[in-house]
Amino acid sequence: MTIGLLYSYHIEIGPSSQMLKGRLQFFQELLHFDLQDAPLNAFVARENWPQKGTLHHEALFASLQEGDFFKPVHSAVDLTRFFMLEYKLPITFHDADSLKTPLMVDPKRATVSDQLGLISSPDTVALRTEASETTTNGLHVFYFPNHLHEDKRLPLLQAAGSMFTHVHGGSTSIQLVESSSSDV
Repeated sequence: MTIGLLYSYHIEIGPSSQMLKGRLQFFQELLHFDLQDAPLNAFVARENWPQKGTLHHEALFASLQEGDFFKPVHSAVDLTRFFMLEYKLPITFHDADSLKTPLMVDPKRATVSDQLGLISSPDTVALRTEASETTTNGLHVFYFPNHLHEDKRLPLLQAAGSMFTHVHGGSTSIQLVESSSSDV
């Protein structure tokens, strides 16, 4: 398991634009129809995850399969949900200024913790680090399964970072943590 950390600095989060809302609605409708013709496991592979609960992206796909489309929250949450659906990965987003660093990243257990405890896993996110429209520095945590080739991980993070800063401004930095635990 590899964990990708996408830090975003000096961002401006707000209500999602009409364009983003429209594209997300259209994308959800397309996925809903795709999910009518294929089982959920065609979109969410479970075999490589240590977590037993419902994965973040799995919950989104299951809701779409039932025709329950998500409502806009704010631009960062909405775009993070888009990333989960587009890349078919569990991804979390946090207010980086609420984190008590250093972070402990454990790819074997697929967890990220700060000095106060667990902040993220493929099926858990700490509410105390939840981003809001006042967030100015953020952290996306991407959980890459072993079957996703390492040559695809960095370009995927770069593309997500580029799209995120296109919507929110600011800048990004990327870190990949593989195999063993690491403080970051």
